Formats: sequence, C-alpha cells, structure tokens
Amino acid sequence: MKFFTLILATSIASSAFGQTSLGVRGGFLRTEFVSTSPSSRTSSSDNWTAGLYANVPLKNNFYIQVGANYAVKGATVGLGNPHPDYIITTDVSRVKLNYLELPVNFVYKINTGIGKIVFGGGPYGAYCVRGSYKVDIYENGNKVQSNFQRINFNATPNVMGTGSELHRWDAGVDATAGVEFNCFLTLGFHYSRGLVDVDKGVGELKNQFYGVKLGILFDREDW
Repeated sequence: MKFFTLILATSIASSAFGQTSLGVRGGFLRTEFVSTSPSSRTSSSDNWTAGLYANVPLKNNFYIQVGANYAVKGATVGLGNPHPDYIITTDVSRVKLNYLELPVNFVYKINTGIGKIVFGGGPYGAYCVRGSYKVDIYENGNKVQSNFQRINFNATPNVMGTGSELHRWDAGVDATAGVEFNCFLTLGFHYSRGLVDVDKGVGELKNQFYGVKLGILFDREDW
C-alpha cells in the first residue's frame, strides 16, 4: 500500500509541471517464469495486457508515465510426469496469473519527423486478482481432457502436484522504448522483470515478459 500511495502522490505533484495527457494501450505479452531451480521445466506462453496511463511533462523532455494495467502473466509448465497405459493420470501444463499492475516509468522523448521517440523505465507493483492452472487428464497415455482450476492462495501447496505456494504480490522493474506518432497512435516495446519470488514453496519463481503495445494518447501537450 505504501508503494501505491507513493505512485498517487508522485503523479499529483508532477502535474504541476505541465499539461497531463491520458492514454489507453494494450497488446501482446510473451510471459515466462525465471527460476533458479535446475529442476524447473517451464517455458514461455502467450498472454495479453490492457490499461490506462497518465503522461505528465516534467522538464527538458523528461516525463513521468503512471499506469494501471490488467496483465495476464504465467508460463507453460512441463512436469515430465509419466503417463503409462491402463491408468488415469494428471499433469499441470500451464499457470496463469492475472495481475492488477501499477507501473511508474520515467521517460525521455526525442522529436523526430514522424513523432517522438520515447524510452525509459521504472518500477512497478502488482497484485494478483486471479490465478489458475491447467490440468491435463491422461488415459492409457493419451490426453483426454483439460480444464483450468482456480488457485487458492490460502492453501499450501496451491498448484496440484508441484509443491508450489504461489502468492499474490509482485514488484519489479520495467524498460520501454517506442514511438508517439504525429497522430493519436503510439507503439511501444516493453520488457518487465520481477524482483519478488512469487513462489514461497520449493525453488524460486519470478515473473518476466517481453511485450508489444499499441495505444492512443489523447490531448498531447504538443498539439
């Protein structure tokens, strides 16, 4: 809560420097878990994000961009469990964590013929409002059914068959680069790396993603 209060106070204080413009953006994320455990067998998965942000001019082409995003993160999981004939077995194949994410990026803008080149970065805080994992059911070695199960964050463990104890809070750093075209449209490339271990169980898991976002920035100060 202290982090979120700091974001709000920073945004309000920064608005005194110039005209604040508002934007919307969303797009594609390639998300994954970064793990220090040699036994971890996860790979990236395709997800999405959408949200709002405020663009506040500071001085000398520096800006602060404060956002509120809904971001789906997670990874594909490969536990490597055997699925022999003449028996019904289960396996977890994917984990999805749906976050309300509040980033604060400090960016620098360079005027060009097509618009403004934007690059920068900053911290983020996030809270997982919903979590789920995909369970595959095998019969005689063949997958016959799949379904998603909700994660109970109060349970220990809370992802079947993995020993994971996922929790809701996350925080980390963002890096961004993109273009604000000479119209409403924006295009941005984003990298995010979590600094918090989101698994209190065996091993360590941290969120990471690469993303591409399209957006619209209304009422820019240079119009």
